[in-house]
Amino acid sequence: MQVGRTLFFLWAVRSASLAMRCNFQRILVRLLVSAVFWLAGGFSQGSDRVVCWILALALDLASPALSFVVPGLGRSSWTPWPRSGSRSSGSWLHRRPSGVLMPS
Repeated sequence: MQVGRTLFFLWAVRSASLAMRCNFQRILVRLLVSAVFWLAGGFSQGSDRVVCWILALALDLASPALSFVVPGLGRSSWTPWPRSGSRSSGSWLHRRPSGVLMPS
């Protein structure tokens, strides 16, 4: 699911800046690497399954902390990501959780 989402974003940002496209390429590579371990764990049994899933989880958690570094592609930069200082600026990023969190 994450690989499909990232492929969609690569398609969606095809006309965006080169830095944004490179970020999503790096994210895709890291997700594909961790997917190998997730799938291997799914087909394994016993302690092999646990080892594969721990490796996959470690890759998924460490990737953003390491700026999605990929040999040959370098490190991602956070500067091309749209950010805003206030919630009233109209950025889609601050409105996104409102579709999930509904007041009771």
